[in-house]
Parts: sequence; C-alpha cells; structure tokens
Amino acid sequence: MKTLIAAALLLSTTSAYAHNSCNAEVEGGLKIQQDSIQFFDQKEALLYEIKNDKSLWIDGSAVQLSPAQQAVVTEYSARIHTVVPEVKMVVIEGLNLASDGFNMAFNELLGEGNTAADDLNEKLATIRAEVDAKFASDQVIYVNHNGIEGDNFLGKEFEQELQAAVEDTVQKAIGSILVAVGKEMIFSGGDSQAFEKRMESFGAKVEQEMESRAELIEAKADQLCQSFAQIDNLEEALKEQVQAVSRFDLFSVTVKQDSHHDDQA
Repeated sequence: MKTLIAAALLLSTTSAYAHNSCNAEVEGGLKIQQDSIQFFDQKEALLYEIKNDKSLWIDGSAVQLSPAQQAVVTEYSARIHTVVPEVKMVVIEGLNLASDGFNMAFNELLGEGNTAADDLNEKLATIRAEVDAKFASDQVIYVNHNGIEGDNFLGKEFEQELQAAVEDTVQKAIGSILVAVGKEMIFSGGDSQAFEKRMESFGAKVEQEMESRAELIEAKADQLCQSFAQIDNLEEALKEQVQAVSRFDLFSVTVKQDSHHDDQA
C-alpha cells in the first residue's frame, strides 16, 4: 500500500526537483510585460527598464548602446520572457501528474467510475486554470524575493491549499476504501496475502508509471534551472557592458547536484 500512497504524492517530489537543483534568489523585483521588463530595487524603486527586448532605459532616458551592448540587452530580455512559459509548463505538468496518480490509485481500489477523487480533480483543475491565466502572454507578472506576486501565487498558501485538498480527499475516501477492502477479503475467502499481493503488484505498476513520467518533468525542471542560471550570467554580462547598471545585482542563482542527480550520474 505504500507504493500507492507514494504515487499519489509524486507532485511534491516533482516540485522538489527544481528546488534541489537550484537556489535562485531575486534581490528586488521585476515586472514582466509583453513589451517591457522593469527592474526594481528592494524598496520597489525603478532601477532600469528594457523595452521591446531592445532599448535600455534609465531614469526615463534611453541609453545609447554599442552593438555588443545591444546584443546583451536583447538576449537578457528575451531570455527572461522565454522562461515564463517554461515555469508554466513545469507547474501544470506536475499538477497533471498528481491528478493521474490519485485517479489510478482510486480506480484500482474502488473501481472505475468512482467519485472519490472528484473534489480533488476539481481543485486541481481550478489551480491549472489559475496557472494558465496567470502565465498568459498578455498578463503582467511581478516577481520579487517572495516569488510571484498575487495572492501568494505558488507560495506557501498555494502549497497549504493543495495539501489540504489532498488530505480532505483521502479522509473522505477512507470509508469507501475500507468497504472495498472488506469486500475483497470476503470474495477472496479471507486470503489477506492474495489481496495484499495484488495491491502491491498494482502499486509497483503505478509507481513505475508515475516515476517514468516524473523523470520527464524532472528533465524540464533541470532545463528551467539552467534557464535561471543563464539569466544570472546575462545579468553579469550586462553589468560588465553597461556601466550605468553595474552596481545592480538582482539575480543570484546557484546550481547544485542533489542526491537524486548523483544517483543518475
């Protein structure tokens, strides 16, 4: 039965990959829009702005850029814009993985067509819609040291809300699960070992399926980590190229290998 529970909890495992691989911090904030990115200090004072992935503005005036400086500004801005849909993809695929894991487990225990996970599926569908809307190309995204601004989006309250939905679903399903287990025991003539063997076999199958899919999401999370590192490197390049922004250091990204990655090496 442990493997069934493990399959359902893979969302937390998946979301942990990025945290284990990267330590990314933002000292200050940035506002990402379709046609501009604004960079702020910790007191939310505007430091500089890049418009249309091209022009650099400081104190309301455009900075005259050399071709080399222009190349760095353009790549820096474009890389930040590109990372937004990457974040969206990893979050949504993690939510899908959690939903599928629960559905597979409950379908095996309670049979196809059961409603045990309906509330959780509805909650996950709502969260997916919120993520999709938040990361839409026409939306303004503000990021600071607390993460993505807006009702603690993807922050601690988000995690607590999701955990509460999972716990509520399991709590509501306990009665149905016990009844299903009782029926299985009766129909199997009280052979608890046969029932346990079937459950363990299914649990291993679910775990293998979920782990296989989680590895794909992990690869995307690792790529996301590299994207953050590229942004940090481009910021350093911009500071070297443009004296006016050399004193600002908004991004700090450390890439590290965790035990999971070491095992895969």
